[in-house]
Amino acid sequence: MSAVALRGTNLAAPRVLILHASGGMGHVKAAEAVAAAFAQRHPDVAVRNVNVLDFARPVFRFLYEDGYNFISAHWPGFWGWLYRRYDRPSRQGWLVAMTRWAMERPLLRLVREFNPDFILGAHPMPTRLLAHVRDPAVAAIPTGVVVTDYGCHSFWVDEKTTRYYVATDEVKACVGGFRVPWQRIAVTGIPIDPKFARPIDVAAVRRQLRLPDDRPVVLVIGGLLSARYLEQLVPAVRAHVPAAQFLLVSGRDRTLERQLGASPLRRTAGVTVLGFINNLEELLAVADVAVTKAGGLTVSECLAQGTPMALPSAIPGQEEDNRAFLLRHRVAVSAMTPAALAAAVTPLLTDRVQAAERRARCRALGRPNAAVDLADDILRQIRMSGA
Repeated sequence: MSAVALRGTNLAAPRVLILHASGGMGHVKAAEAVAAAFAQRHPDVAVRNVNVLDFARPVFRFLYEDGYNFISAHWPGFWGWLYRRYDRPSRQGWLVAMTRWAMERPLLRLVREFNPDFILGAHPMPTRLLAHVRDPAVAAIPTGVVVTDYGCHSFWVDEKTTRYYVATDEVKACVGGFRVPWQRIAVTGIPIDPKFARPIDVAAVRRQLRLPDDRPVVLVIGGLLSARYLEQLVPAVRAHVPAAQFLLVSGRDRTLERQLGASPLRRTAGVTVLGFINNLEELLAVADVAVTKAGGLTVSECLAQGTPMALPSAIPGQEEDNRAFLLRHRVAVSAMTPAALAAAVTPLLTDRVQAAERRARCRALGRPNAAVDLADDILRQIRMSGA
């Protein structure tokens, strides 16, 4: 079947296929954000958001999903070595070959069945595969990829990718350095849920959380932190700022959730322990600082809400790029030990002028409408390709 025959059957609303891989929540959340933006902004567009690992051979999915999570948590230095070693196109052929072996046939069936006008990858793996399949009809479908960090890696780049969506002009320059024409790179920001763009009644959220109006708030977002670390961090901060209030969110980190369930922090005045939440935008709005890992989506959410960050660690590779970006723009502080991190966040909790300056810098960098802008651009690309 020819490319014209395949895509020419789309006589109804435009169709967008979003592909992500679940070996890291950032890719998942970016895909969900774009899907939500389409539902909000362009409800007539048919959108399907798919985890490509659902189509992969079980051994590949296990190695990719659990392998990354284990290595990044227990051998971060090894992950950093892998990240740097494979930042060369000449060393990536076997990765693409493995992907083809693991999922090409079922993924092709999905594409032919859904018949999209545009394929967006929240991870480069599926779009690189589909751009080089032998079926000319599938290979002709325009593809885009969302770079979900504040640095870039050559694995994101493929000569046949139609469109790149990046966080900043700095990332655009990096992608352009791999001989990608400038006009194919759109600086939209990293897509986050559109709810981060809505106004929030901070006073109402404080009342709901029983937070006094006159006390600073430290929000801790779980991820590679332990209850033992937090049991040292809370008193270390209060040694400088006795009135500090704490919101401790374990999120999807089941280990941290169990640890906090047995921790004396649950019985500490001014400390609220939370599990999985769906109102992070509200917690960020009331927080004076967020203690978090340097994942691309999480830091983008913080920037959108104007919340300065404290980074106790960063996984070598993409998170180091993110941390360097945040420190360079003076919207975050970083220190490894609880005592050092407590000292670093103290001015953000006590110095109103410095805190206001940091918040202003965060908002200047934040792109709460990134997902909507990205969805708008995809629709423009579809219309241009059909013209």
